[in-house]
Amino acid sequence: MLFINGDSFTKHYTDYFSAMDPTINIEELKPPGFTIFPNPSSGYFSITSEIDIENLEIINPLGEIIQQYQPHSNFQIVDVKGVLTGMYYLRVSNQNGISTEKIIINN
Repeated sequence: MLFINGDSFTKHYTDYFSAMDPTINIEELKPPGFTIFPNPSSGYFSITSEIDIENLEIINPLGEIIQQYQPHSNFQIVDVKGVLTGMYYLRVSNQNGISTEKIIINN
C-alpha cells in the first residue's frame, strides 16, 4: 500500500530500498556479453556475441523499432547509413535473455 502523505510515503519508500541487497552488481544481471564495434558508428557497425543472436532490434528514443534482424549466428553487420544521427538502443536477445545497450549513430 502506498500513502502519499509525508511520513507514510517516506517510510514505505525507505523500507523498500533498504531491503534491496547492495552487493548485487548490475553486470551480474546481464546475459553473456556481446561486442558492438564501432560505437559511435557512421555507416555500419558489427555485433559479435558469445552465443548465437536470435533477435536484434534498433530502437529510437520514442521506443519504435526502426530495424530488426534475426541472424541466428554470433556475428551480424548492421547498415545504419540511412538512420538519422542520434542515440538509439540496441536490443539483443539470445537463449540467455535480452540485453539493451545504447548506440550512437553519426551520419
